[in-house]
Formats: sequence, structure tokens, C-alpha cells
Amino acid sequence: MFQSRLAIPILAALVASCAGCGDGDGRVPVEGTITLDGQPLAGVHVLFDQPDLSPNENIGYLGVTDESGRYELRPAMGEGSGVPPGEYRVSLTTAVADRSAPPAQPPRGRSSSPFLPDVQPVLPERIPPAYRGGKLTFTVPEDGTDTANFDLKSR
Repeated sequence: MFQSRLAIPILAALVASCAGCGDGDGRVPVEGTITLDGQPLAGVHVLFDQPDLSPNENIGYLGVTDESGRYELRPAMGEGSGVPPGEYRVSLTTAVADRSAPPAQPPRGRSSSPFLPDVQPVLPERIPPAYRGGKLTFTVPEDGTDTANFDLKSR
């Protein structure tokens, strides 16, 4: 009888402690739009990270804009969606490997190897220099946002 009376409060404490557990792990939805001179910018790779955290804690959150310039963030590693609330450094780029293009041919006299793998051509960078390299910041509110928008200017 003593064990069952003790088990109920322990079970209740475990259930209460896991109330916030699950897929989200305290993450909130973050969506937004990237525009350049007022026009939607497709194919932008959006990275939110927190460089002040340790490398093990700073996992980063990624999104890619669609044709309307919209993106939604997801963890760089793992599953699910959303971002923990807080202050983030934001990096934007369009200079990524073009997976739809055939691999580039190695220079004459060289062959592909594990040390010189076939390299995918890189798409040109369309993000102006003022917005590259983590120069932007964004604060994710406690309840998330669908307006993590960045209106870039080419001049």
C-alpha cells in the first residue's frame, strides 16, 4: 500500500515534467519571406544560428525559399520543425551546389577520386554582400512568427 501511494505522486511528477516534451522540444514555428528590391527571391538558403552557444548546442535551423520567397525553418539535424525562442544570427545565400546539373569535369589530366570528387557547379550568388555572412539578426518571439521577413536591397 505504501508503494502505491508513493508511486502516484512520482508518476504525476513524471507526467508533469514531460508536458513540454515531444517533437517540438520548446520550438515555435518560424516562417517568413525573402525579397530583393520588393520581388520574391526563390532558392535562398536561410540559416538561423546562435554563435554564442557551444558547438554542441548551436545546431542551426534551415529553410529554403520557394517561388514566392517563403521559407519555414527546421532543425539542421534531426526531425520536426520550428526554432527555440531567442536571438539568432541569420545567414542568407543562393551560392549552393546545383544538384540538377551534371557533375563538372575534372581538369585535364586529372581524374575523379575520393580526394578530388566530382564537383557540382555552384549557382551564382544573388544575395547582396551587405546581407551575407551572418550580418543579419532576428529575435524569435516566445509564440513563434510567420513574419520573419527580410527585404533586401540591391543598392
